[in-house]
Amino acid sequence: MIMTKITKQNHKYPLGQEPNFIVPKTYQPYRYVLGHYGEKMLVVLGMNPSKAQAGVSDATVNTIIRRSMMLDDYDGWATISIYPERATNASDLDPLNERLIEGNIKAIRTFVREYHVTEVWGAWGVPKQQQLLRGRDAVLDLFREEHVSVYGYAKLKSGNPHHPLYLSFKDAQRFEYDLSYSNAELFE
Repeated sequence: MIMTKITKQNHKYPLGQEPNFIVPKTYQPYRYVLGHYGEKMLVVLGMNPSKAQAGVSDATVNTIIRRSMMLDDYDGWATISIYPERATNASDLDPLNERLIEGNIKAIRTFVREYHVTEVWGAWGVPKQQQLLRGRDAVLDLFREEHVSVYGYAKLKSGNPHHPLYLSFKDAQRFEYDLSYSNAELFE
């Protein structure tokens, strides 16, 4: 992976919200899980990771953290992605890599079980690339198997849940994302 796929903008984590778990632990061209442990974490399923890592955040992760801090029920946060390759713009992703999807599913399954995750905020926007569509299908299959519900804030015309960076929470309405459909029929 060429580092030019990642934004050069650096963001600081809000004070006291720095991640205390990252999978993998060292910086790689992919990321499976990033978060700040709490008894009740706001877990967000995004499209694909960008810059956020141990010492540097990004705009999307900071939006997620601010949202978790606004909601009284949450004392932690975590991000997972439908596809784990780092790229600020999804159009810069490398060709589909099934091993990345397998690693993502394994890491997410471990995370869901270890932290007793029962619901996830879906926030992946509109995936268009094959890697993202294949990854989304695999993650949603996993959530069905593990009985994890998905909700969103503001449904796009495609039926996908809105990405947090482009969402005004002022008018956002929470909705339950229907996992009962065959993924092959969803939004394509």
